[in-house]
Amino acid sequence: MPIFLIFVILFAIWIKYETSKNTQIESKANADFFERERQSNFTRKADITNLDYITIDIDQLPFIGTYQGISSFNPLQIIDSSVKNEILSCEKSVIALSSKKILNLNGLSNTDIKMQYGAANLQILIQYDENFSKLSRLLAKWGSLLFEVGELIAAEQVLSYAVSCKCDIEDIFINLAKIYRHNGNELGISDLVESCSCFDNLRRENIINQITSV
Repeated sequence: MPIFLIFVILFAIWIKYETSKNTQIESKANADFFERERQSNFTRKADITNLDYITIDIDQLPFIGTYQGISSFNPLQIIDSSVKNEILSCEKSVIALSSKKILNLNGLSNTDIKMQYGAANLQILIQYDENFSKLSRLLAKWGSLLFEVGELIAAEQVLSYAVSCKCDIEDIFINLAKIYRHNGNELGISDLVESCSCFDNLRRENIINQITSV
């Protein structure tokens, strides 16, 4: 039998073995998932009163308007009216969100949530997590708008507050790093790198590289 044909047969056998092995692994993983999902649906409702909720501290954020009795303490210079309206919209939305419960559940699947807190709490916790996502997007946009119009002090306030809330939006970290670099604040950049723990492993290295190279 030609040597080439022998290699072809051996390669085909190896392919068949690897395919079979991967199929078994996938089957076991699927079985484990469905069993865990089944168990999660019977998990008793937990007390979620004292979870690590985020309370928006209005006093730590800069405002240029007055809403619900909150007065401006950091007025902007004269800027384009459309940009100013976008900033005002962010402010209003953040204030409206401050009256709602906010919870960061990043990294947890619906099955994880049910296993930890009970199936009966799933929908309300998803809502609280959506509030966190909304807060993250608002702070990222607000800070970016302030950064773009040169209001670096106000932008730093918004963006650093977002980091303290563990918001995992890359623009927050990159714009804040640019402000720190502009101000010669190397310690701030170092602290920002430490705060990248809120990102998953795949994103963390990339965002750190961007922060340190601005």
